[in-house]
Amino acid sequence: MKRFVAIAGLILLLSALIPTVTGIDSNSNINNILWDNNSKTTSTNDETHSTEAEITISTEHCTYDLKTTEIFICEAMQYTDKDSTLETKKAIISLVKNNHRYFEGNNCDPPQSQISNYDDEFFEEMTTLYDQTNTEILYKGETVYIPLTKYSEKATATSDEFPYLSSVASPWDSFSTGFNAEEDYPCGVSIYGINFLCNNGMSYIDALRWYLPMFEIKENHAS
Repeated sequence: MKRFVAIAGLILLLSALIPTVTGIDSNSNINNILWDNNSKTTSTNDETHSTEAEITISTEHCTYDLKTTEIFICEAMQYTDKDSTLETKKAIISLVKNNHRYFEGNNCDPPQSQISNYDDEFFEEMTTLYDQTNTEILYKGETVYIPLTKYSEKATATSDEFPYLSSVASPWDSFSTGFNAEEDYPCGVSIYGINFLCNNGMSYIDALRWYLPMFEIKENHAS
């Protein structure tokens, strides 16, 4: 009798767990994306796909197949969120789209991405902005790769790898609760700095010009 009760209890427990395990949650966070540059094989926690222009990202319960442009849109989503100002989103998209052009022009593979704030509504908004934002960012008439960094050490760092990036003041980075004065932040445009300037009334073009003083930056309006 005790054995029968134990088995019945186990069956009830499994019945309760099955819907939780198999249910689909559209708000689940996206897990790691792994890109194999040699074989051009995309890997996720759940499965692997061979592809030339696609990468697969997985949430806990569902999978999204993304083409190259969408990979860069998702990269822009890493650096902003739904509550960011429109100018911040346009600045970040302009930088990511510039790098998209660079990758395509030099036959480079798309970047590796880890997205923690994905949702369909935000993705659709960023896709629309990506299509509508057409900012020209040129260094001596050329498109070059522009790295981004979460913060800077109150002034952006320089690097022999990116000689076209000059050091500019970015003291507001230290205002963030995530800023660590003991950390050496890499060379790149400060994401927090862009957000700070745009939140305080600066246009996205002027915010980009602040961090990229050696570049020609202009907005191309659709005719």
